Amino acid sequence: MIDMTDLIPSDLALPHRLPPVGGHAFTRAQLALFAGGSGDHNPIHIDSDIAKAKGFEDVIVPGMLLMAQVGKMLADWAGPSTIRRWNVRFTNITPILATPTYFAEILERTEVAGERCLRLAVWVEVPEVGEVVRGEAVVAERGEAGER
Repeated sequence: MIDMTDLIPSDLALPHRLPPVGGHAFTRAQLALFAGGSGDHNPIHIDSDIAKAKGFEDVIVPGMLLMAQVGKMLADWAGPSTIRRWNVRFTNITPILATPTYFAEILERTEVAGERCLRLAVWVEVPEVGEVVRGEAVVAERGEAGER
């Protein structure tokens, strides 16, 4: 994990886009495992016949799986104990086998309950679709001692 006080000098001009993080293509096996782990057995995510009957070309990736991946990006970048909150909205359908790219941009330094934090825009894009997730996150500038 990165110590953001080293990564983000106090004189850094904001907004500042962080390097994008490439993901792996979403597979049918991953969607089935996510359905089992999450309890979300919506057939449009796991049964191609039903997804096609509902007007999709094939099964689609669950939005909550995308949200979880945004959380992983934040945890990998800043450390899990630094995440104060994040929220997203789903802006488009993510098809099976799509390869996402995760983005974050530091918008401002702020204070939350007396703690120095960073407010970030977060989003996910997939080829041939564009943006599929848009949201915001707040992370503390320093994690717990020893985390990094």
